[in-house]
Amino acid sequence: MIGGMGAEVRSWEVAWGISAEKIRPGQERFAVPEGSPLTLVRPGKPLFFFVLPIRPCLFGGVRAIYAQPRN
Repeated sequence: MIGGMGAEVRSWEVAWGISAEKIRPGQERFAVPEGSPLTLVRPGKPLFFFVLPIRPCLFGGVRAIYAQPRN
C-alpha cells in the first residue's frame, strides 16, 4: 500500500523483521491514521484508491468501524 505522502505502508510484522513466509494471509497489522488516502498496489491488478474512514464517536466516545472505497 502507498500512503498519501507517497511512502509505502509497511505492516507491523514486516517492520519487526518477520519473514513473509511466516505471515499468514490476511493476518498482517497496520497502523495508519484515520482519514488517510491510500493506494493498494497489487501485481497484475489495477491500482485501488481509497480513503480510510474517520469513525464517528458513539456513546461513551467509542468509534464505529467501517470502510468504503473512494470514488
